[in-house]
Amino acid sequence: MIGAGEMAELVTRHLVSHMVKEIFITNRTFEHALLLAQEFGGRVLKFDELFESFAQMDIVISSTDAHDIVITYEKIAKALHARKTNQCF
Repeated sequence: MIGAGEMAELVTRHLVSHMVKEIFITNRTFEHALLLAQEFGGRVLKFDELFESFAQMDIVISSTDAHDIVITYEKIAKALHARKTNQCF
């Protein structure tokens, strides 16, 4: 989950209620991500470390108020390549 606002909380609540195995939460403000992760038993990631773990994630949900693009084609392509070759990037 990218974001820790009201919508991210609603989505996280829904995922947890459907027994999602593991949830990673990140936010530009680390403390906000930490609060949400603690509430739902998730793991918090520092925002600048998100893409290092991207290849290990099955689903990425972005719920931010960002004015710029958060997830780029290049980040996704790199993660997909890493998944195919079982390499971390």
